[in-house]
Amino acid sequence: MRDEQVVIFQMGVEQYAVPMSAVREIIVPPQIRSVPNAKGHVRGIISLRTKVITVLNLAQLLKLDSISSVTELQRRIVVLEDKEVLLGIEVDEVKEVLDIARYELEPPPAAVGRETFLDGILNLGERLILMLNVPALFAS
Repeated sequence: MRDEQVVIFQMGVEQYAVPMSAVREIIVPPQIRSVPNAKGHVRGIISLRTKVITVLNLAQLLKLDSISSVTELQRRIVVLEDKEVLLGIEVDEVKEVLDIARYELEPPPAAVGRETFLDGILNLGERLILMLNVPALFAS
């Protein structure tokens, strides 16, 4: 039995997921305006149907190597919603929406340094997908 849907996306060579229930929409990046004196992981702001939304540079927030072979045409912004607040995360490429069972989500290993942003690891046999903690993203 499948318990939840997740959106899988690529960042560099790794795949990440967020619960579909937290995703408002996925958009082609419009012009992103920079914000003076913003935190280093804040990419900027966008206007989405009259709402101003902060966009995070997820690679910088997670301290990932910026090895990406995707073109600007493949990049997307995943717009997340938490308690009626919107936040965008810039990703290299959205891969798929997947139905998962609760038992496929394992807790992050204790040695993982990014556990504050991880809800767990989706263990799909040959594929390990890092499930992001959406409330932690909003708190960043």
